[in-house]
Amino acid sequence: MTLPPPWNPLLRGFLSRGETPPIQTGPHFPETHFIPINYIVANSDFVSIPMAHFTPGVTTPVDVFVRLADGRHVQVLRAGERVLEERLNNYRARAVEIFWIRRTDLGQLTQQSVTIAGIVVEHPNATLAKKSEFLTQAASSVFREFDMLGLDGTAVESARQVANTVLTLATSEPSWLGLLEELNRIGEEILRHSLAVSVMAPMIAEEMGWHRKDTLEKLALGGLLHDIGMKELDPEILKTPRSELRFEQIRDYESHPLRGAQILALVPKIPEEIVAIVIQHHENAFGLGFPKRLRDVRMHPLARVVAVADTFCEIVMTSPWNNVPKSPDRAVRWIEEGMSQPFNKETFKALKQLVSDSLELPDSSGSGSGWGGRVA
Repeated sequence: MTLPPPWNPLLRGFLSRGETPPIQTGPHFPETHFIPINYIVANSDFVSIPMAHFTPGVTTPVDVFVRLADGRHVQVLRAGERVLEERLNNYRARAVEIFWIRRTDLGQLTQQSVTIAGIVVEHPNATLAKKSEFLTQAASSVFREFDMLGLDGTAVESARQVANTVLTLATSEPSWLGLLEELNRIGEEILRHSLAVSVMAPMIAEEMGWHRKDTLEKLALGGLLHDIGMKELDPEILKTPRSELRFEQIRDYESHPLRGAQILALVPKIPEEIVAIVIQHHENAFGLGFPKRLRDVRMHPLARVVAVADTFCEIVMTSPWNNVPKSPDRAVRWIEEGMSQPFNKETFKALKQLVSDSLELPDSSGSGSGWGGRVA
């Protein structure tokens, strides 16, 4: 076994005794464990990946590492090596929950995650829970790539593939209610909400009689990316209920559509409809939205759809701003009565009909409960 420099006495001591260096474990890495290694590399530009994103039986396209207590990284899987369930369980037993890869390899891992999600979603024997799990992992990989590498043409293409997979899943499931229920289990707020809007926007459009594939794909992609400007906000804003935000925090929050559009404007060949969705998804028919106070007639038709989907998903799904989500029918009633229905009439009518039709279908989510007993 050839190990690259640099060496230090501590590492030589471990190897001379036939041992391996300790790795970090747990959220604050208070303990150490010994695991088999291939080689050790000096600290470089690495990014963390949850172990759950590595699928047993699938070949990893990149080198995979764990981090030592001193910050260096130990290679545990080589690119082209099959991921074994037994090895993953071995690491889990040692409280290892995170792997690391080189930052330059992130795009390859994202592409594999997106491809696998597409295969699982189209598999006839895969459960809705399993489809949602792989779709979530793919979307999470894309969002991680945005954060780590920025938004470029390659990243947007990965997002487009995820959006198309969302569209495939949404249109193939007997009930979108079960799909939203699965997505509501996602821990990360922006990811959870963005996937939900990506599901609902094309569903509303189809109810309106919009069946062109390219239009539905743009709605799914716009729904996935509509809150991309949130990544530039102070994380404290995202954790604070809206009613408790200070004036300057509200001002920053209401800037996120414009920030998102500015981010997308730097991406070559981004469809103008996507930019319109991102900058207008908080506008409404009354001209009381933000950031430009546009009225209905000045809003892009696709943005009108995403605006309704965005508000609906915010009301029915858990978030720091919504500890008591409403059932879909009560959410529609709240938009209509509590908010005086501020959206495009045709679009809201489609949402209302979509919800009404779904409540007449038997629960197909497998949970047997839907929103029952969990929401106001």
